[in-house]
Amino acid sequence: NQQWIWKAECNLLLINPTTKEEFEYVIFGTAEEPLAEQQMILNCRAKQTEKHNIEVNNPADKSITYRVETDLQDVSGPQTLKVKARSKGSYVLNVRPLLSGTYLGQVTFYDEQGQYIWY
Repeated sequence: NQQWIWKAECNLLLINPTTKEEFEYVIFGTAEEPLAEQQMILNCRAKQTEKHNIEVNNPADKSITYRVETDLQDVSGPQTLKVKARSKGSYVLNVRPLLSGTYLGQVTFYDEQGQYIWY
């Protein structure tokens, strides 16, 4: 269970200063897993290597070394990507499909705490 996945509840009280009416609300929220940063569509030829750059954002105040995982076949790239604090890094994904067709999958970048960004 990731630390950003949680539920919250709070009370909100609004007061109309003119009429002195009070409106009280109970607010519920659920934080869920992050959505994909973007959908990538790559057009490649069978048995030819195409390079695709993935821009990875680091919003943190410190450098992060992301661990990279993918479930795509016929791709390669570095196992990690280091991105400086409050910067963007470029990950080069090498795609070399053996057969023509449509492939679906994801590339995921995990930080040291297990939080992730995926495409």
